[in-house]
Amino acid sequence: MTGIEQAPRRTLAALATAIVITLIIVVSIAVAAPPTSQTERATPSAASPVANGATPVATEVLTAADFAIISNAITLRLTASGFMPQAFQYAVGHEVDATLVNTDDQEHTFTIDELDIDIAIPAGETRLVTIPPAAYGDYTYHSTAPGDRGPEWEGLMRVFL
Repeated sequence: MTGIEQAPRRTLAALATAIVITLIIVVSIAVAAPPTSQTERATPSAASPVANGATPVATEVLTAADFAIISNAITLRLTASGFMPQAFQYAVGHEVDATLVNTDDQEHTFTIDELDIDIAIPAGETRLVTIPPAAYGDYTYHSTAPGDRGPEWEGLMRVFL
């Protein structure tokens, strides 16, 4: 094999190496979430749809651009305007560490009824909740705090295969 024939193989190998290094860096950044003031672990109850095998149903149609794709960690901001982001997705079989940052001057909650998660986040505070591995499907998260009504206080967590 001549040097000219080997050049495409070397280029392909260098490209593959660059892709692998980029993925490692992206995953490392996503995993390196700062410590928070309080950690809570959510566990589905025996009565939850995930525990008995039912799959939650989508509540609205969103495009791929509407979702933040995450590996195993996300930061959700609870603002005077609602949740940011309002949709995220991750692969089935993983737990997710959700950092909940309340930037508003009143208390809000992070609630996923299907997973028995209901965390109060006082004004100006941060909480960390570990969302347990969930079955494939769509899950609505919302705030149950007084005054938190409307679409800005609902979000969609999608678990994909």
